[in-house]
Amino acid sequence: MILSFANGKKNILRGSDNIFKKIEDITKKYEKNTLKQIILVKGNRLYFFNKKNDKWNIEIETDCYIGRNGFSSNRHSGDLTTPLGFYKILYAFGTDEQINSNIKYKKITYNSYFSDDEENLKQYNTWVESNKPINGEHLIDYPKEYHYGMVIGFNINPKIKGKGSSIFLHCKGNKTYTSGCIAIDEKIIVKILEKIDKMVYIIIMSN
Repeated sequence: MILSFANGKKNILRGSDNIFKKIEDITKKYEKNTLKQIILVKGNRLYFFNKKNDKWNIEIETDCYIGRNGFSSNRHSGDLTTPLGFYKILYAFGTDEQINSNIKYKKITYNSYFSDDEENLKQYNTWVESNKPINGEHLIDYPKEYHYGMVIGFNINPKIKGKGSSIFLHCKGNKTYTSGCIAIDEKIIVKILEKIDKMVYIIIMSN
């Protein structure tokens, strides 16, 4: 298995080939389809990889914002860190009626929330449609950040109280940091959504 790098940047992602191989082996046990797309966050850079002819090729590279307090391998709610590790991208969401993408998409409505209610584990860290306010993010209150986004499968199976919720890849807002999500330019997230397949994983590394 070979990694191919754009613009001759052979040393930028040193060691990533071993990580990619491990993730390929892991996903073979749980997924019906072969893993062919990976989003890699390494520090403040994001890379979108597509596998063709047994080579992982960088198709998109951009800067990104992360949690205000950096990365953490032991994230907990409210610590403003971005969780390290690898996770499945569960689905996309946004304020548009529909998007040009192969991945499952949910449109934000006035009743859309992402729950952080730790006393209700069934709803905790999930998308909830409710005509009454609930504990969590009222998604429509963030029209710039959540114009387009993707839900990262952090703290999903199992759900652990206190570990945190609502970890997304979304559009940049007015700040140069997030509360734990990963933010990129809107035009770049649109490009990723156009290229993305139904199965993609994200790897989050500090360096």
